[in-house]
Amino acid sequence: MLVTFVSQKDDLEFRKWKTQNPHGFLANEKEQGMLKRGNGELILHKAACPHLVVPEGQCSTSYAKVACTDRSELVWWVTQQGFAVVACTTCKPD
Repeated sequence: MLVTFVSQKDDLEFRKWKTQNPHGFLANEKEQGMLKRGNGELILHKAACPHLVVPEGQCSTSYAKVACTDRSELVWWVTQQGFAVVACTTCKPD
């Protein structure tokens, strides 16, 4: 099941999702507003990627994210929305 986190109000839910789904995957906007525009590249990460670790008190949802426990489902959704998928070179979610 896909879950989206698109604003600062989603920050607590995003942190909870990551904790509950440590083996899940996320597609993160490369630039703010990309999900609304519907084009560009989304960066694919493992939920435990160090790029997604944000200290408490700072917002971790400044860039919209789409999360899923199933990598194939997430990649399918991202490409169906017209985005290119680029794998994070740190966590290597392939």
